[in-house]
Amino acid sequence: MQTMTNGADINAKSIPDREIEGIAKAILDLADSVMARPGMMERYEAWKKKRGANNAACTI
Repeated sequence: MQTMTNGADINAKSIPDREIEGIAKAILDLADSVMARPGMMERYEAWKKKRGANNAACTI
């Protein structure tokens, strides 16, 4: 078993599409559950506004 020490070591082309889709679904499900928490949307909007002021080229 190989231990990876850097994300750059990952060859994304070697990951089967079904695994990528599973990872993407898990990330989206997690994001949905986090944003559903009370106050999180407001915190996100405040972060986005602050980040936009510091980085005009930033879009999310």
